[in-house]
Amino acid sequence: MGKVLVTGYNGFVGKGIVGSLGSVASSVVLLGRHPSGSGAFYFADIGCDFDCSEALVGVDVVLHCAALTHAYKGEGSGSRPFHAVNVGGTLSLARQAAAAGVKRFVFISSIGVNGAFSCGSAFTEADSVNPYDFYTESKLQAEKGLLELVELTGLEVVIVRPPLVYGPGCPGMFSLLMRVVKSGVPLPLGSLVNKRSMIALDNLVDFILLCVDIKRSREAANQVFVISDDFDISIKDLLKKMAKAYGKHQCLVPFPVSLMMFTACLMGQKVKAGKFFSDLNVDCSKAKSLLGWRPVTTIDEQLSEMVRQEDDACN
Repeated sequence: MGKVLVTGYNGFVGKGIVGSLGSVASSVVLLGRHPSGSGAFYFADIGCDFDCSEALVGVDVVLHCAALTHAYKGEGSGSRPFHAVNVGGTLSLARQAAAAGVKRFVFISSIGVNGAFSCGSAFTEADSVNPYDFYTESKLQAEKGLLELVELTGLEVVIVRPPLVYGPGCPGMFSLLMRVVKSGVPLPLGSLVNKRSMIALDNLVDFILLCVDIKRSREAANQVFVISDDFDISIKDLLKKMAKAYGKHQCLVPFPVSLMMFTACLMGQKVKAGKFFSDLNVDCSKAKSLLGWRPVTTIDEQLSEMVRQEDDACN
């Protein structure tokens, strides 16, 4: 594997990738606002107008993980900040990469481009897109712009749409559920039978490294991939697995899902609750058939590792 430039290296996914990339790439370049000891660092505030030509010298592959996410609470309103970073920044980086002779641009998008939830059948790459907020709309627009650049420049593009990513140190809802389960508090989720796809960080990193390695993944050029653990699980069963990893029993009280949704609506949390209670299934058959990829870890293994690292941190 040649020289790889990475953005978003301080994020949850980016850290996992850089930690593994160093042992397989000839060299790693980090492009962002904050230095890191994992590779050569170049400063860039990724937006519509920035120059990273110096950082791109000799680079074979760009791995673009940086993004303005759902959690953004900064200045600006509406879609503008998301468009500036996620669309403008992405396309500016890709254009400069093409001009510098970079061979491949791997873009970490989101399963939210497909939609907030799947209805009756699992999401695939062939589905009509249905972004549901400023973040997912900006990811879709970036995807479209990148695929147009393929025609104009010859730059190879690989687009990866992961669902929720979990693993040791993960942020957001998954870690919150882990803390709640550890506390032993009974939860009114005994009636919840939805099915959701997720992906362990180790599985996502393994797939991304495959896409970055051009020799091993020539068929990935100019393709979109939806990716997952290739295993769907209900929130109820997930909580049981979390409890098992802690050596506990989780008390799940049956409670009408419709009533929980009604309560969430009254609290102004309709969208979040709808995503939590709904199905989101991902069919990763394309990644398996086209690239021969298989998950390298399971949810049970990852939950055990999360608990182990948590225990180590407390000792």
